[in-house]
Amino acid sequence: VMALTGVALSVQPAQERLAAPSASMGMISVAALAEAAKAQHAEIDKITKTASGSVIVSYFEGDKAGADLIDPAAGRVIGPHTPSATIRFVTNLHRSLLLGTAGRVTAGLGALAMAVLTITGAMLLAARLGGWSALLKPIRGSARQRWHAQAGRLAIIGLLLTAITGCFLSLTSFELIPDGSADPAATSSAGGGERASVGNLSALKAIDLADLRELAFPYAADPTDTYRLTTAAGVTQIDAATGEALSFQPHSTARQVYELIYMLHTGQGLWPLGLLLGLS
Repeated sequence: VMALTGVALSVQPAQERLAAPSASMGMISVAALAEAAKAQHAEIDKITKTASGSVIVSYFEGDKAGADLIDPAAGRVIGPHTPSATIRFVTNLHRSLLLGTAGRVTAGLGALAMAVLTITGAMLLAARLGGWSALLKPIRGSARQRWHAQAGRLAIIGLLLTAITGCFLSLTSFELIPDGSADPAATSSAGGGERASVGNLSALKAIDLADLRELAFPYAADPTDTYRLTTAAGVTQIDAATGEALSFQPHSTARQVYELIYMLHTGQGLWPLGLLLGLS
């Protein structure tokens, strides 16, 4: 079940990348994108750029929440963002077998079992061929034996990467290894005053869209609330009236390690790797 759902999920990064509008991200500032989004929605909750390059604007219209996909080059709405219920189901099946905590434990043990099978299989193959240096030599035996050994040999690296990263993610889900998300976030308050146009905020003008992960907008009812900008480097709080950066907190090493492992396991942000893992 884990292997088949993993294969299904492995194509998602490539599909999302193909569906994402092509744009020269480095030529678009976060301020310009936010200004274009603000022109279409009066109250924005946040702007998110996914690992595939898709830009999603979450907004409120009265008491109703919504989300749109936006073309960053044209600054226009492409259509509503509607996550696939099928992908959500497959993801939950892959991570927990739809069994809650017991399923997450089982999935983690399954990843460990795959790592053990892959390592011991490689050891058996090396012993059969006459040493590790002989792993790339032709394999003798019956057709069934050759197919098993040749397919396993091609899949070794992908299986090991998937299994070991899966074990790591399982351990972080039970907080046995830190993922950096519990690190205290920097908090600051602005001095208040009339808010400037988001397109004129200097701290946002200096950030290319390629570096954006998320821009959370301040609450309309709170004049001291700030913009919260998340990039690959860390989190910056920005005064909504002056456009100045009030504080910056870099991502912890634990968070950087977690995000790297997550990318290597899922292929999110590295879609060719996702396809190779699916083949493995």
